Parts: sequence; structure tokens; C-alpha cells
Amino acid sequence: MRFPTFPLLVTLALGAGACGSDTGEEFETPETEDTSALPSPAMQAEFAELRSEVDSVVGSLQAEVDSLQQQAAGDTLEAWTEAATTIQQREGELLMELDRLNTADIEEARDIRGDVASRLADLEGEVARRQVEYTAGPTFAGIAIALEDRLSGLEQALDSVEVHAGMLSSSGGMEITRPSGEATRESVDNPPPPGDTMRRTTAGDLGDPTLQGEAFPDAERIRELREEIQEVRGELETLREADDMEEWNEAKAEIAEQVAELTRQIREHWYNVRYNFRDVTAMEPQGGSTMPRGEE
Repeated sequence: MRFPTFPLLVTLALGAGACGSDTGEEFETPETEDTSALPSPAMQAEFAELRSEVDSVVGSLQAEVDSLQQQAAGDTLEAWTEAATTIQQREGELLMELDRLNTADIEEARDIRGDVASRLADLEGEVARRQVEYTAGPTFAGIAIALEDRLSGLEQALDSVEVHAGMLSSSGGMEITRPSGEATRESVDNPPPPGDTMRRTTAGDLGDPTLQGEAFPDAERIRELREEIQEVRGELETLREADDMEEWNEAKAEIAEQVAELTRQIREHWYNVRYNFRDVTAMEPQGGSTMPRGEE
């Protein structure tokens, strides 16, 4: 008796297809969106804090420059008018950078933060230079008082940098020690608003996977900055010994440049360690403790 062959072939073909999964072959599945790089709610809140900081600092600088501009005349008026224009231009650039945070992942956000820190610190440094050069009193005593006020503010900001860098390194690697005294809570949380590439400690050294690629000033660099502040204080003697107005102005301009550079470096460090965009939730599985921002 002859059986029909077509139904038999179909049955064999279907059976072979059903057994395909046993040969190790894998079928492609739709890709799922990787959300591991997206900022956490805590980091998004820190984005908002940075925006507020930029608004506050730029607003303070603008108000101060506007006030000095109204009191100035001649070359001094021209200098402050130029400063006011620079602040307006830089504000627009900063706002454009901050807008990018709306769609940035963690890595991009830290790049933006670094750029904002550099631009804002540079602006503060430029205003500081003009303050020393154009608004310091005409007498030695007037300049000494104005300079000491500025340098004391930088020391307080550096105290804050030191403490926050120490907090970030608490998981191991970097030891921060002050030559004398203790940083106050006020100097840490509210330092006064006023391109470093030397010896910095990286996140890899600190053992924190949420900070890979980050860099912070180490203890040696912080000591160097403190020494540079003292060196600027020492430059006052050059000003005191000036023989004529030309030598006086040259010495004052040199001091102003030194203050500006210190302001740029210290304030840039401050922004980078204070707004480090550290996703503390990423450390929880490792048993690490977290600290609310209000206690930093």
C-alpha cells in the first residue's frame, strides 16, 4: 500500500524547525534601553544646584561691576564697561552649557560641569584682577587692606576645596592634611565668591566607580596654592618700596595678575569638587554609607 509522500515531508520539515533551538542557535531579541548611564534624581537635583550657583555668582559679579562702573571715570570707566560686557557675554555662554544638562548622561554632565567651572572661574579671576588694579586705594594701606580681603576669601574657598576633596577621597587613597587650624563649617558650605594640571588624584585612585575620569587637587597641590597665597602677600613689600608711580603701577598690575590666577585655579577646583555629580546610590550595593548634601 502506497502512502502519500507530501504530508510526510511537511511533517518532517516542521519537526526539524522545532528542534532548531536545541542546536545552540539564539534568536535576536529587541534591544532594551540602557539606563545605567542616566543621572539619578539626586544628581539631577545637583544639576539644579549648579544652575542656581551660576545665577548667584554671575548676578553678584554683575551688580558689583555695575556699581564700580557708576563711580568710575576715564580709563577706569572703560575697564569696568569692558568687564560688564564680558560678564553679559559669558553669562549667555554659561546658560547655553547648562541647558545641555537637560539631555546629558552622567559622563556628558561632568564634562559640562568642568567647562562651566572653567568659564565661571575665569570670569571671577578677571573681575578680581580689575578690582585689585582699579579699585584698590591709592595709598599703600588701602591696597594692603583690599588685597588681604581678597586673599582671605581665597583661603576660605581653599578650605572648602580641601574638605570636599577629602570627603570624596574617604573611600581610600588620598590623605588631606592642613598645615594648621581647621576649616570651619561656614567656610566649607559658603566660601566667598572671589587650569590647573599639576599632581591631581583621580577617581580610580580613590576606588569610586561613580567618579571615573574625575580629578581632584591632592594635598601637595593644596599646600602649593597656600604657599602661592603667601607669596602674593610678600609682593606687597615690592609695592611699598616703589620709587615712582611707574614702578608702583607695574608692581600693582603684577599683584593683580597673581590674584587673578589664584582666583581662577582655586574657584575652578571649588566648583569641581562641590558639584562633583557623584551618584551616591551607585555605592550602596558595596556597603558604602552616603551623606545627605545638607551635611556636606
